Amino acid sequence: MFAPLTTDEMAAASEAAATGAPAPKDGGMVIWEPLLPVPDDAPRAIPPHRLGKPSAKWAYRDANGDLLGMVCRFDRGDGGKDVVPLVFARNTATGETAWRWQAFPTPRPLYGLDRLAAHPDAPVLVVEGEKAADAAAPLFPGHIAVTSPGGSKAADKADWSALAGRRVVIWGDNDPPGRSYAEAVARLALAAGAPSIAMVQVPAGWPTAWDLADKPPPGVMADDLRDLLENAVPFDATGSAKPGNGAAPDPESISARAWGERSIEPTEWLLGPFAKTTRAMLSAPSGVGKTNFALALAAHLAAGLDFLHWTAHRPARVLYIDGEMPCELIQQRVRDAERRLGRPVEGLYVLAKDAEPDMPPLNTPEGQVFADRWIEAVNPDFIVFDNVMSLLTGEMSDETGWQAIKPWIAALTNRRIGQLWVHHTGHDGSRPFGTSTRIWNFDASILLTPLKGDDDVAFSLEFQKARRRTPDTRDDYGTITVALADDKWTASTAGSRTGGAPVRGKSPSPTAQRYYDALVNAIASATGDDRRVGPGGTPATTNKAWRRELIRMGLIGEDAEPRQQRALFYKYRPQLVTAKWIAMNGETVWSLRVPHPEQPSSNHSPSTESNHRATVSNPLSNCGATMSNHSSAPDSNHEQPSSIGDGCSVARLLDADEGTDTAPPEPDDDAEFF
Repeated sequence: MFAPLTTDEMAAASEAAATGAPAPKDGGMVIWEPLLPVPDDAPRAIPPHRLGKPSAKWAYRDANGDLLGMVCRFDRGDGGKDVVPLVFARNTATGETAWRWQAFPTPRPLYGLDRLAAHPDAPVLVVEGEKAADAAAPLFPGHIAVTSPGGSKAADKADWSALAGRRVVIWGDNDPPGRSYAEAVARLALAAGAPSIAMVQVPAGWPTAWDLADKPPPGVMADDLRDLLENAVPFDATGSAKPGNGAAPDPESISARAWGERSIEPTEWLLGPFAKTTRAMLSAPSGVGKTNFALALAAHLAAGLDFLHWTAHRPARVLYIDGEMPCELIQQRVRDAERRLGRPVEGLYVLAKDAEPDMPPLNTPEGQVFADRWIEAVNPDFIVFDNVMSLLTGEMSDETGWQAIKPWIAALTNRRIGQLWVHHTGHDGSRPFGTSTRIWNFDASILLTPLKGDDDVAFSLEFQKARRRTPDTRDDYGTITVALADDKWTASTAGSRTGGAPVRGKSPSPTAQRYYDALVNAIASATGDDRRVGPGGTPATTNKAWRRELIRMGLIGEDAEPRQQRALFYKYRPQLVTAKWIAMNGETVWSLRVPHPEQPSSNHSPSTESNHRATVSNPLSNCGATMSNHSSAPDSNHEQPSSIGDGCSVARLLDADEGTDTAPPEPDDDAEFF
């Protein structure tokens, strides 16, 4: 039976996530404490990761040259990347030691501490990312290149004390996050005691997101890069870096043409209209079933399964923050959700105020610090806040209580964390309680209106605001009737009810259909690692092979920047998923149309013709989920949760006496080594 953690246990776990300190062994908590430096007798094999083998590895060492841990890069088939830290840790409950895919303890070490110690008088060049630091070393041999782990939004989690007394130059990536990182580092270096800080000014017109690991723009030589370093602008703590000539901003940088050419990270959709940058409010009167619905949505997001008429794109890590349910009811709701899914849910974490009664309100600085510790530990793609009234303090009928949380909501979006805020409606039930200006902060507003009937839960679902709606996604935002009947969630439109899609979406655009033809070619010609099998033996291939075929067919430019290639890939792939022409599970993708493409046998020469098909029945014709064979392991696109995340996982809620976190399995004969 579930036993809620005590205040002391949860507070200790929070401290462990923020500082790396060991947490208590009692209460069923499983805490992995990173050991820095890594013991000499630690195994030197990198443990397996569901993303495969790393394409790059960087060793973090202390000033003595002793290993602190690793950071590994995994390249995805869609052109994206995942950079995951690896530490050697000890289980505080059992004493077991193992390599763990989890973050360094805060404050985190810098990459390059050993080189800094070896050259105590050399100036320091801070860049964004280990790859850029390695590229900078031969370009600027007179400087020691360093970086911090965790990306552009984690500068404040690093230990910058090694920069005390050093001359520092900062070269951020050529995009808004890069400039924000550079300014954050400048302020942190100043606080650490660096007497001289300057920032490189990348010329206008250089490619967006360009960094030192990229090929220089046409006509730019190594000496030009050294001139930029030499002419770095001194940092003014009162107003960032200010060129001595008082140069005005370049208006061309914000022109329509510049925006059209700018490389922007594409929207990463998770399930139907919900993405990693979604900000949505779900409003309903009391007793409608909004918590039941929100928890079911969270479970399907985590499982990577279709829900109602919405198509899942991939499994996600989801944090559900509840402010009013007792622990025993949370446990029952989680069990109900898993029973309806027919499988355990990994990747869903529930933080309950009932288990932590001293949780500060989220519209206070203390509450946001508290929540950020859990967010850092769980590393979610999406957070459900249930609900506004119980998680915030102050009068909700006006903007006073809401103003304090608006910057934090925006910061979560900047961290690419989707959000759903559950709220009550006003007295007439037609809109969220409080002022209408609150909805201005959201890109979607969803209203649930109760319906009379024999079902346990029944309501209409209407998008009153849908900023991301397009002609291709209109069905995702349509008004539907939702019911929980016979222990199953159903959706209906125009009088028909179904647990899947009530109305098939609009046919893909002509370009998207050519993308489908490319997938057919890729499946038909797949060999080696690109030859995959989907559910029921359906021929499949990898996203990487699909992109290669798109390039071969001229649908994606071979010379385009990786981000531009990825943007095109993401632009048309969702149309095919929404129309149920294709389905995916991680890196594997297959056709849902029949007949399926045929894959050649091992002695059959690959075919690249789009009409190379096999006449087989569709094994997914009765499958309501595009990812029904998804493993129950945590989502491969993220770090495993640190110890604090394990304390509030679904498995933890279901059985407090059973540990949920296990050490990674021993590496196989094909493992990578340090």
